[in-house]
Amino acid sequence: MAPESAMKKASANTSVNASTNASTNASSSATDGPKAKKTARTEVSQETTNSDVVDHPQSTEVANSPERTTATPHLGDGHMPTEPSTTSIRRHTINRAPSFQTSYPPVNLSSDRIAIFIDGSNLFYAASHLNIEVDYRRLLTTLVRGRRLLRAYFYTGVDPQNEKQRGFLLWLNRHGHRVVSKELALLPDGSRKANMHVEMAVDMMRISEYCSTLTLLGGDGNLAYALEVLSQRGTSIEVVSLQSMTSDSLIDLADSYTDLAELRDEIKR
Repeated sequence: MAPESAMKKASANTSVNASTNASTNASSSATDGPKAKKTARTEVSQETTNSDVVDHPQSTEVANSPERTTATPHLGDGHMPTEPSTTSIRRHTINRAPSFQTSYPPVNLSSDRIAIFIDGSNLFYAASHLNIEVDYRRLLTTLVRGRRLLRAYFYTGVDPQNEKQRGFLLWLNRHGHRVVSKELALLPDGSRKANMHVEMAVDMMRISEYCSTLTLLGGDGNLAYALEVLSQRGTSIEVVSLQSMTSDSLIDLADSYTDLAELRDEIKR
């Protein structure tokens, strides 16, 4: 009997210990469960917060960017197309250099430009009448008056046998003049003359597109019609010549007329 009582007592003690351990484990599980859930929620919150900090500004830029593009899915390998990489789109959008459109005002090529047409024969006789020798550099400076000189033409008839004249024209050509010459023709009265009206009129019409003012140093009325047409097209016409050697038709149509005698001291050598 004694052994059976001892065995029953040991069995009862074992059951009590097992119940106590189970209760302890259950209590521990009940206590650790909320902690585990709280830890998991904390980790999720941290991940969400980090994701918001890192990705949210970039996602906002992509959403607001007008340059966002969609990658074309690859269908050649038999697999389902994958979504385009948001990271690559963000990098492409952020790293793109901004484009600028710059407009420039149109350039006015004819503003404040002047072209000068010198009748060499008229100037020669005018200088003889004024008893001066013309300084051609000072003459150009006086006629330009601070404006931009586009071109200065010098028209004259030439004698092929006159070496001195040829040297003079070569000097003019190398010092700011465009020399237009024609060989002198023998007239029935024995005199020689070269009419340069056609050449002057053609050059005036051609260059008037590039300048606002034409200055004629001469007085031949044969140029009146060409100058009148240019004046109607908006070109300013200036005439400079001795009044006694100038056609009234030129004086009447000119926007500005200057008697060469008034410039005597400015153009003489």
